[in-house]
Amino acid sequence: FPSHDTSQQYIVVPAVDATAFAASTADDRGIKILSNNGSIQAVWHEKKQMVQSAFYRAGTLNVKSGMDIRLDSQGMVMLKINGDRIIGIAVADPSRLLQRMNLTINGIYQAKKDGVICMPDMKKRETLLIIDLPQGVWSGSSVVFEF
Repeated sequence: FPSHDTSQQYIVVPAVDATAFAASTADDRGIKILSNNGSIQAVWHEKKQMVQSAFYRAGTLNVKSGMDIRLDSQGMVMLKINGDRIIGIAVADPSRLLQRMNLTINGIYQAKKDGVICMPDMKKRETLLIIDLPQGVWSGSSVVFEF
C-alpha cells in the first residue's frame, strides 16, 4: 500500500543514460500526477494520451474537466484517450480476489467484448461497465478492450 506521505513521488526510467535522463526532466517527461494519496495513485501521460491508475479502494478519479472514472473496488485501470473520448480500457485486479469490476465512465459507450457489459445511462450521460475478470490460473491478468 502507498505511503500516507503524499509528498513523495518517483518514476522508473529504464534503459537511458545520464544525459538522456537529464534532458527528459525539463517537461516532467509529459507526465502529470492526477492523484497521489492513500486511495488512488494516477498519472496522465500527455504524449501517449493515457491514464494509468491504481485504486487501493473504491473511489472516483477526475481525469480532466468532464471526465471522471469511478471504480467500486480496488484495482488497476488504464485508459487510452482521444480528445474527450475514451477509446480503450485495460483493467486488472492484482489482489486476485475479485470476480468482476464495476467501472463507471462519463459518456455513452458500447463495447463488443465477451465478459464486458455496457449499461449506458442517457440521463446521467455515463456508462457503467461490468467487467468479468479472469479466474483460475489467469486470475490477476488484464482485461483489455476498445470502443
